[in-house]
Amino acid sequence: MKKILFTLFLLPLLALTSCNNDDDFPEVDITVNMQEATHSDGIIYIVQGKPFQINTLSVTSLNGEKAVLGEVGYYWNNILVGVSNISPYTLAFDTNTMPLGRNQLQIRTNIFQLDKTITAAWLSYNIVVVASEDDLPADDPALGVIQETTRCTPSGE
Repeated sequence: MKKILFTLFLLPLLALTSCNNDDDFPEVDITVNMQEATHSDGIIYIVQGKPFQINTLSVTSLNGEKAVLGEVGYYWNNILVGVSNISPYTLAFDTNTMPLGRNQLQIRTNIFQLDKTITAAWLSYNIVVVASEDDLPADDPALGVIQETTRCTPSGE
């Protein structure tokens, strides 16, 4: 009798382990469109006192299956500063009180794709806040709209 009970307790565990598939994660590109920024060598520059905003956060399927994003949380130096749950996930930042120098913008969202596992995505950007446009690196393009795209695939490629 004990063997039968023990086997019955193991059956749900065996069923769970047999459902695992390493290739069931979404295959997408996530693009962040920002304005009043410039970038160079993987660093985004913004000017204190000038408007800085995320215009859009979008997802593009790489395998033809429909994909969408869930609620988006925006973090500035690891502190939640805004949440958006409606596409295009716009958020404006008050740069007047931002500390000068190196900062980090993090974006957290879930990726939903047909027949794939729901996956959390954390995007992180190094941002330098400067006091004036004169402090921007000389070889950078002028402030304007920039786009950063991150590829999210099971293989990481």
